[in-house]
Amino acid sequence: MNPVRRSSEPEHIREILKRVFSEKPQEKMMETTIKCPYCDFDCVHLQAVEVNRGGEITSIDYQGTKIRAGDASGRGARVELILWCEGGHKWRQSLQFSKGNLFQENELLVNGCPNCNLNHDLWRD
Repeated sequence: MNPVRRSSEPEHIREILKRVFSEKPQEKMMETTIKCPYCDFDCVHLQAVEVNRGGEITSIDYQGTKIRAGDASGRGARVELILWCEGGHKWRQSLQFSKGNLFQENELLVNGCPNCNLNHDLWRD
């Protein structure tokens, strides 16, 4: 589908229209490495995932999947990732959805001590 182009359109508008209507969508988004928000180390491990949907909490860790009842975490769903880096930090990254907005928060759980809490990967082959 080509837009109707008028010769009176400025060059920058013609370029924008050309990109919008002629470029193919990307098949794969760019991948980025998650880094520790406390020391910027890029060797980060995923330990657990927890989803709270109105008080129904689903947890996934190295032992498997568990569902339990609990308190709602707000109006929308909340997803929490437990992550740890090989530099010795462990943190909870939370994503909270409410009213069309997605909020992100990091909470430090262990600071600089790789042996303070046992760190397991969610799954490793």
